This record gives sequence, structure tokens and C-alpha cells, in this order.
Amino acid sequence: MGKETTAAVEVDKDELYVPMGDFAADFDALCKEHGAFAVPVRSHDAEQAAREVGDVVPSRSLPAVWLTDEGRRARIASWLLDTASATALIGALSATQSITVLSFWNAGLTNETLTMLAEAIRSTSVSTLCVDANTGSLSPTTLSRLVPALAAETSGSDDGTDLESPWPLRTLSLRSNGFGDDVALALGEALKTNGYLVTLNLANNRITDAGAQGLVWGLRQNRVLQSLSLNGNKIGDKGAGLIASTLDEFALEHDEIVVRRRAVSKSREEVGRATLKVIYPNVACRTVRLPEPPHMHLQSLRSSNGGGG
Repeated sequence: MGKETTAAVEVDKDELYVPMGDFAADFDALCKEHGAFAVPVRSHDAEQAAREVGDVVPSRSLPAVWLTDEGRRARIASWLLDTASATALIGALSATQSITVLSFWNAGLTNETLTMLAEAIRSTSVSTLCVDANTGSLSPTTLSRLVPALAAETSGSDDGTDLESPWPLRTLSLRSNGFGDDVALALGEALKTNGYLVTLNLANNRITDAGAQGLVWGLRQNRVLQSLSLNGNKIGDKGAGLIASTLDEFALEHDEIVVRRRAVSKSREEVGRATLKVIYPNVACRTVRLPEPPHMHLQSLRSSNGGGG
């Protein structure tokens, strides 16, 4: 038989459970402590190996927290992550350093549970967060609460030590959530000061040209983002042109120059963006070379039909 990932843990109701760093055991114990439905933690790798030797394993359609890539990726899909389960998940994540990718697909996230998670994972090792296919269950205001974490900067003291460590997030996916321009505008504002997010996936939402303009304001200042996906939105030729304009040579406005110079002066070491890839039906962009402000230069811009260059 295939081995269960979750270890049995006795929970003393008179004492609060202290997570031990074993994600499966901690999640199981914390679910019991908080009265959450007992969802097992299952290993895709282990069950695949069990199938190969003829062992019988439970159906994949049953609710589970799936671990893949030797326990580095955790995925919750197609079952309701209620407040009690989210609390247990946060507690288990806080004690482990192994999980770097956290994915929610149609997990019934609510405004309350997403806010809880957004605050809690700042202190974890999660570098990739996917909040996908929660159409209709999340308000634009709640989605925008991810922005303050994205915009957080590391501040340095006079002796060069960090006063505040930034959220280690490198990849954020917000696919298929049905949001529109208000979230895009908030994300664009966050991109102005974000110094570590590398990939942003906004595919299959309802962003229009107005939202594209907001993203452009952020892209003009951002020197780190390398991949932006906008497939499946409602961006027209005007919005596509605005985004493409950030990939060509352009002059910064006075207030943008001020912001850029302040950012440079605060940095102990400045690292320029080498590449920005925009995934959009009619635009694909190439290597970007960024000299000192106030100018940015594009080495080449190619359309999807093979033109340009």
C-alpha cells in the first residue's frame, strides 16, 4: 500500500500544539486543534512510486494538500480552505523552511482567509504564491492587500544593517480571478518600488486599457520584473501600445527621475533589470538594457508576427 505522508500526532487539548517543522504532522495536529476537517497531506512523488510497483493509493479526486518536488511545492485545489484550515496551514508553514511554492487553485479563498495568508507568509520561505481561479469569491480590495507586501522595501540603518527584511516573494500568480482595472492600478503602484518580484501572472482576468496604463506607471520605475503575463484580458491596441512603449527608449518625467534617484541613493548595490518579457497576444519583448536615469533603452522589440527587431 502507498504510504500516507501524514504522521499520527496526539494533541493534548489542555496545551497548545507547538509545530515541530514536519509539515504533514504539524498540519494534521493543528487541524485537530482548531477543529478543521482532517485533510491529509499527500506526496505526489511517493504515490507515483507506489503506483509503479502496483500498490493501491487513494483517489486523487479526494481533498488533500499535495506535496510535489520533494516537498518543496504545496498545492491546494478544488476544496474549501475555511478559516480553521487556513489557521492550521499557516501554523504548519511557519515551522518549515522546505516549502517555497504555495499554490491555491479554486480553493474557495475568501476575503478573510486570503488576508490571513498574505500577512502570515511574509515570515515563511514561500517565494512563489499562486492564488488562481477564485472567481467571484475575492473582492478587489482584498486582492489589493497583497500590494503593501509587494511594495515593502528593505530599509538600512547607518551601520548598513537591515531594519526590515522584505517578503521573499519572487513570483506572484493571480490568474483567472475575474478582477479588473482597480487591482491592476494597485499592482502598478506597487511595482514602482518593488525590488524583488521577478514574475507576475495576471492572465485571464478583466484588465482593460485603463488597467494597462496603471501597470505602465509601475513598469517605468521597476528594474527587476522579468516576466508579466497579460493573456486573456480585455486590453486593446491602445493598452498594448502603452505597455510596448515601456520597452522602447523613453524619457522619465521629473517626478519619476526623483523617485529613481532616491531609490538608487538608498541602495547599497544596484542591480538593473536584464530582461522584461511581456506575454500578450500581439507583443513579445526582448532584452532590455537599462543605463542610468533618465533614459531606458530597448535593444529589440518584436511582434508576434515576426516583425520588428
